[in-house]
Amino acid sequence: MNPEAIRIHEFVPISGSEIGRVLIVPSGNVGPMDQGGFESELYERLAGRLVSSGMITVRFDVESDRPRGGVSITARRANRTRRLSEILEHEAIAARSSPLILLGVSLGALSIVDVLRRPTSLNICAAVLLGCVIEEPSVVMPPVERIDFLYGARDLVGYCNSDGELSEVVGPDTYGPRSAQQLIVRPRTVVTTRIIEGVGHMLARPGAHAPDDDTLDVIVDLTKQSAFPPSAPAAQ
Repeated sequence: MNPEAIRIHEFVPISGSEIGRVLIVPSGNVGPMDQGGFESELYERLAGRLVSSGMITVRFDVESDRPRGGVSITARRANRTRRLSEILEHEAIAARSSPLILLGVSLGALSIVDVLRRPTSLNICAAVLLGCVIEEPSVVMPPVERIDFLYGARDLVGYCNSDGELSEVVGPDTYGPRSAQQLIVRPRTVVTTRIIEGVGHMLARPGAHAPDDDTLDVIVDLTKQSAFPPSAPAAQ
C-alpha cells in the first residue's frame, strides 16, 4: 500500500457470535479517525452500534484527499476507488469467507459503486449507500442480495447548464429513485431508497455537532437487514 499509510481496525462482538461483517467506507472529506469532527464521530458511534448489534465492523483511515488547486471530483473518485480496492484485497478483509456488507458515505459510497462494477472473489452480500448520487448506468457484477440508498431530506443537489450557471436544484425524492434506477442488477437483488426528514448530506441535523441517535438507529437497522437474505422484494 506504499506510499500511503492505511490503518485498518476490526471490531469484534464480545459475545463471539456475529451475524454479519461490515466495512465502513468514509467520504472524501475525512482522513485519520482521530482527527475529530462530525464525520469522524459518525463513524465511531456507528461502529459501536454495529458491534453491539452483533456485527464484525471494520474501519479504515487514510490521509484526506481534499483537493488542492484544480483536483477534479472525477480524479478524487478514482483515487478513493483505488484505495478501497487495495483495502478489499488486504488479508484483513480478503482472508475471511463470511459475507461482507459495504457501508459507504458520499464519495465513499460512489467508490463502492465503482468496485461493484468489477467481478470479485469476495463474498459481498450487500451495500448501504448514504448520500450517493449516481449519474450514469452502473452494472453490478457481484451477486449482491441487497442495495439500500439512504438520504437526508435537506440534502439538495444543484445542476448547472452549459454556461456553468445553476439551472436546477433537486432533492432526494427526485435524485434518489433516479440513482437507484441507474443500477443494473440481477433480478433477485433488492434495491431500496429511504429518506430521513430533517437531516442533510452527512445525515446531520442543522447545527448538530454529533450524529443523531435516531438516524444511527436507521443506519444500523438497514445494515442488519442486509445481513440476511431478503424474503420478499422491498418497496422502491
